[in-house]
Amino acid sequence: EKSCHDATQTTMATKELEQRLQAQDLLFLVEKHRCNESRENLLRRFLTARDNDVEKAFSFLKSDLEWREQQHVFKYHSLTSSKVLGVDGDVSGKTMLDSMFAIGYLGKDFQGRPVVYRKITQQLDAGKLTTETNMTYEKFIEYNIWLLERMAKTMSDEGQWVTILDLSELRFGHITKMHLNWVKVLADLLKEHYPERLGKNMIINAPTVFSTAWTIAKTWLDERTKQKISIYTSEKSWRAEAEKMFDLSLLPEHLGGLTNLSFDPHSLDPGQSTQLAATAAAEGKREVDAN
Repeated sequence: EKSCHDATQTTMATKELEQRLQAQDLLFLVEKHRCNESRENLLRRFLTARDNDVEKAFSFLKSDLEWREQQHVFKYHSLTSSKVLGVDGDVSGKTMLDSMFAIGYLGKDFQGRPVVYRKITQQLDAGKLTTETNMTYEKFIEYNIWLLERMAKTMSDEGQWVTILDLSELRFGHITKMHLNWVKVLADLLKEHYPERLGKNMIINAPTVFSTAWTIAKTWLDERTKQKISIYTSEKSWRAEAEKMFDLSLLPEHLGGLTNLSFDPHSLDPGQSTQLAATAAAEGKREVDAN
């Protein structure tokens, strides 16, 4: 009975939000930016993030639509990571960033959600990245927008994604004000422009020192997001959970899976597709790219 009531309330709130947008002549922007996502699902994401408060959801969505117009987000749909991070053909910033913060698309979980792997490596040094290459703070923000837009494309703009953050190489020296600020950039992007996109975030191989960073980082997250994050300190614990969600062969090779993380082209570059070539399978390799 409660679920029926909740469904009715959600339907009513969705219609009210749609009417509010129409009255403010903003529905055309919703249509422009929803891409393959249905209008109803987009409105519900923003409503869910604001506990079905129509006025708050309207302000939230209006702000997001204005941001998407200002950022010209459509350009990221067709750009490669090299184009986003390169400056006049110089991809030194991208090369160093890939070595410090490895990111790759692994495939789909049992629910059909895209799984994206991230790893902070022992080479992480934002100061070095910005002083020795063409990487800037603004480029880093652009790159993260590109990542999130491309992640949405791997699921045709509908649904949620799963992320795995591997902290096996995190050290105390990595927990600096600059690094935390860069993490906050991503947290803010997710919170302000990709509501209800995160289905699950598995933080694996978390060392003891991570508790220091987590104490700070969790203050940037709302309760709904925090409930979707699980932290695992042992390999045994995260593997037991992961195998309930997806085939462990999707994992990167260094974690015992078959996925060969590629950065050139990047696995999230447009034009790439998930594939298991017969020759690659015979060699025990898996070449994975994002749609």
